[in-house]
Amino acid sequence: MKPRHLARQFVRVAIPVLVAAVTVSPLANAAGFKLPTPGTSASITKAVTSAVTVKKLPANILPTLSQLPYDAYYAIFPNSCQPTCTWGNPSASKTVVLFGDSHVMMWVSAIEPAVLAAGEKLQVISNAGCPVATLTPYSNGANPGYNTACSTWRSNTISQLNAMKPAAIIMAERTTDLYSSPNTFTTDNEISTGLATTFSALAPSGAKLALIGDNPAYAPAGTWPGVCLGAHPTAIQTCATKTNPTDPTAKNHLSAEQAAAAQAHIPFVDPTPWLCRQGICPAVVNNLIVYQDWSHLTATYAYYLSGVMKTAIARLLK
Repeated sequence: MKPRHLARQFVRVAIPVLVAAVTVSPLANAAGFKLPTPGTSASITKAVTSAVTVKKLPANILPTLSQLPYDAYYAIFPNSCQPTCTWGNPSASKTVVLFGDSHVMMWVSAIEPAVLAAGEKLQVISNAGCPVATLTPYSNGANPGYNTACSTWRSNTISQLNAMKPAAIIMAERTTDLYSSPNTFTTDNEISTGLATTFSALAPSGAKLALIGDNPAYAPAGTWPGVCLGAHPTAIQTCATKTNPTDPTAKNHLSAEQAAAAQAHIPFVDPTPWLCRQGICPAVVNNLIVYQDWSHLTATYAYYLSGVMKTAIARLLK
């Protein structure tokens, strides 16, 4: 079985990113992109609920279908900005660290406004494909084998964080299409046990910890959301996905993440209500495209969620 993430070809472009003194979302620095007004909890609930009945692609869609390939973490953050990026006042007394794989990068435009508004510095330490949970993922791709580099990177990053002693560490990871051995998906127990190990290892940092749960993957017929929306502009519900997909590669381990966070008594942010209603996750909410690819939200939609994310992480910014 070929992993989804290895079957995709990502487009990377060097969109300028301001560092050290950024006061707006990185997406705002990308020419041609328009940022939406962040939604409230009530307005997002209403928008997602009504989105499942909309049939036509809005004329004022954001991003446009031509912009969609570039509306993602790997386009907004050029290679020179990975795996570590920093925003805010470099002399700020408090630092908030985002730690994880590409999914933690995905949430930057949702989290950055709150951190900078609090006068704190935001630092991202990420490695695409390497989960926060202490485990060694297996690749079933063209070069099969265990990704031991993830274990080394994670261990080194935890040591770095313990020495840094940041005010808070917010974690996120992809749990779909994750293998623990040849043709064997990672289990809930492996995720929860691995997270418990990581949480414990971060204790010397003294930081407040939080975990953002994995978002539902985009999985209708194995296609990309932009391709689907372009093919069905008058029937966009064809492009909706589900919280409980039949495709085994699209099933996440949200419940295991939530259980691990509860056991460790750390805040857990479940993004599902911001994306789905009654098990259906529309591809378009209001005039915003939700998914950029099979796994990640658009940076535009993540920014739309910056208001509710601010509330969700408020206790970490005190």
